[in-house]
Amino acid sequence: TPDASPSRSERARSDTDNNQFWLKVDSEWSPDLSSRSLAYATSFSARRRGAVADDDEIVGSVDDARALDAHGVKQDWKWDVSERQLLEWGFGAEQLEGRYAYASAVDLRGVLATLEAQPTRARAHALAPHGESYGVYVSDRVRLGDRAVADLGVRWDKQTYLPPGADEQFSPRGRF
Repeated sequence: TPDASPSRSERARSDTDNNQFWLKVDSEWSPDLSSRSLAYATSFSARRRGAVADDDEIVGSVDDARALDAHGVKQDWKWDVSERQLLEWGFGAEQLEGRYAYASAVDLRGVLATLEAQPTRARAHALAPHGESYGVYVSDRVRLGDRAVADLGVRWDKQTYLPPGADEQFSPRGRF
């Protein structure tokens, strides 16, 4: 049976929200040309609290708050150039915003308080990364024969939330 005295207590709480909105439009411009367009918005949030009180060992607390908001658009195209060739291309753009807050506290008591280097800790952090992400691609699939297909393409991506030098990627693609 846990000790129910006021010197020992625990509390916790966690809240989470999740919201998403997607809009997709498939379009057939001709028998050989089609596109898919996407628009979306999503958000995630979490709040956390905590408290531990044990006068023999620890007095604690934690606070936590998180959030992520993202919205973007994407469009993909397909063109059946011929019975032997399929051309695909597209782009995407996304805006991201993340927030994070953290708090901590501890006050060691009792037996631990007799230690010479007994710490009293308190922390606080707040981060708010944000930025955009962009990408474009093109791919060409060609049937070379009854059993051979070449799929060649290239993709370029850029993120504004990464450090310079790591914020841009160029990816050639190929498969036979």
